[in-house]
Amino acid sequence: MTPLRDSQLRAGAPREIVAREQLPLSAWRCLQLAASSLRHRWFRCSITIAILGLAVAFLVHTLCFGVLAGYTRRSAERELSQSRRWGELLTRLGTADSAAEVERALGLGDPERMAEYRRFAGPSVDLDEASESARSLARLARFLRDLPAAPRSVLQGDRNLEQLWSALAVADERARFSERLASFRLHLPGLTREGFEQLLTLGWPRLRAASAAIARGHQLAIDQLRARFDGRSPTSLVLDPPPDLAAALAQAGFGLTASELGSLGDRTRSASARSALQRLLLDASLRNSVAQAGAAQGLRLRPSQLSLEALEQALPDAAHAAWLAQLLGAREPALAVSGERLYEWLQSWQRESRWTMVAGGGVSAEGVAGEAAATAGVAAGATGEGAAPLPGDGARARTLWLVALSFLVCSVGVANAMFMSVTERFSEIATMKCLGALDGVVLLLFLFEAVLQGLAGGLIGVLLGLALALGRGLLEFGPLLSAAWAGRAELLAYAAGCLSAGVLLSALSALGPAWVAARLLPMEAMRVD
Repeated sequence: MTPLRDSQLRAGAPREIVAREQLPLSAWRCLQLAASSLRHRWFRCSITIAILGLAVAFLVHTLCFGVLAGYTRRSAERELSQSRRWGELLTRLGTADSAAEVERALGLGDPERMAEYRRFAGPSVDLDEASESARSLARLARFLRDLPAAPRSVLQGDRNLEQLWSALAVADERARFSERLASFRLHLPGLTREGFEQLLTLGWPRLRAASAAIARGHQLAIDQLRARFDGRSPTSLVLDPPPDLAAALAQAGFGLTASELGSLGDRTRSASARSALQRLLLDASLRNSVAQAGAAQGLRLRPSQLSLEALEQALPDAAHAAWLAQLLGAREPALAVSGERLYEWLQSWQRESRWTMVAGGGVSAEGVAGEAAATAGVAAGATGEGAAPLPGDGARARTLWLVALSFLVCSVGVANAMFMSVTERFSEIATMKCLGALDGVVLLLFLFEAVLQGLAGGLIGVLLGLALALGRGLLEFGPLLSAAWAGRAELLAYAAGCLSAGVLLSALSALGPAWVAARLLPMEAMRVD
C-alpha cells in the first residue's frame, strides 16, 4: 500500500485501513500479567485475601478439630471400655447376669461372652437363634425410641419393652399394633409381616427361655466357685489368688485366663487403693500431716484444697512419692506400697480422669464398683428403655450452618472486591482492548487474579485453621491429643479440600465480574471518568 499524499488527504480521498489479525495471549502469559497486577495492587488484594483466609480458617478449624476430637474421644472410650471390662469381670464372678443383661449381650454377639454363655446354657440351647432374635428386637427398640412422642405413646403406651413384646405375642394385640403403624404411615425396619409375627410368637419366647437358662447356669457357676473356695468373695480371690483359681474358673465355665486374672488383680488393687486414698483424704488431720510432709519435700500443698487430683499434679516423679507412700501405708494397708508403685497409680488415675472427661463423663472412675455400675447403666440403655438421643447433633447442625453462612458472606465479599476492581480499572481495560486484547484474554486475566488470591488466602486459612484446631485440642485434651495422630491422613485430606474450596470459591465469585470486564466495549470504558 502506497502512502497517500497530503493533497489526496485534503481532497477527502478514502484511506485504506488494514486490520491485522489479533493474536491471543497464552494462559501462562496471562498468569504472569495477573501476578504482576496483584503486585502493583497489593493493598486491595490483601483485603480480599484476608476475607478468603478467614473463611477457610473457620472451615479448617471446624473440620479438623472435629477429627482431632473424634479420634481422641474414641481412644478415651477404648481405654475406659477396658476399665469397664475389668470391673464387669469382677462383678460377674460374684453376681449372675440378669435376663436383660443376657439379652443385651446376645444382641451384641461378643465372641468371648457368647462362648461363656454356651458353657453356662449347655448344648440344648440354640444361642445363634437367640442372638438373632435379640438383634431384631434391639432394632425394634431403637425404632420405637427414635419415633416422635405422639406415635411412640400410641404404639407403646406406658408399657416397657418386655411387656410390649409379651403383649404383641397375642394375635389381636399384634393386629392393633399393625393398624396403628399403618395410621402413622410407618414401617417396621427390616421385617416383613410374617417375620414380625414369627419374631414375637417364636423368637421372643425362645430368647426368654435361653436367657433364663444362661442366668441359671451363671448362678450355678458362681455357687460352684464359692463352694470350692469356702465362700470367699471375688475381690479377695483376685487380690490373693489360690494356685488353682484359673483351673477352677475354667471348670465352672468362666472364660478368664491366667494372664487376665493377673491384670484383673492389678486393676482391683489399684481401684481399692484409690478408694482408700479418697477416704483417707476426708480426714482433716491426715491432710495436715500430708501438707506438712510435702512442705519438707519442697511441695506446696494446702490442707484445705488437698485432694486426689492435687496429689496427682503435685508429685513430679516417683522419688517424691516415697514419703507419701510411707505416710499413707501406716494408715491403710491397701496403700502400703513402694513410692514407684504409688506414683504409677497416681499417673494412671490421672489418665483415667482425663479419659472420663474427654469421653463426656459417662463413666465413673471411682473404683471397680463404680465401673461396674456404669457398665450396668450402659447395658440398660442399650436395650432401648429410657435411652436418650446422642448429644451433639444440634451442635453439629449449627456448625454446618455457620460454615455455610461464612462462605456465603465470603462469596459476597470476594464478588464485591472483584466488581470494585473492574470498576476502578475501566481505563486499563479500554487500553488493553484498544491494543488488541481479546475478550478471552481479559476474562483470563481477571480469573487468574481471583485464583491467585484464592490460593494465597486458602494457604493462609489452612495454616491458621490447623493452628487454631491444634491449640484448641491441646487446651481441651492435653496430652491425650497424641491419640489423634492416627487421623493425620484425614486431617491432610480436609486441609487439601478446604484449600481447593477456597480457590474454587474465589474463582466462582469472580466469574461474574470477569465476564463484565471481558464484554466491556472500549469506547464505553473510556467514557468513564
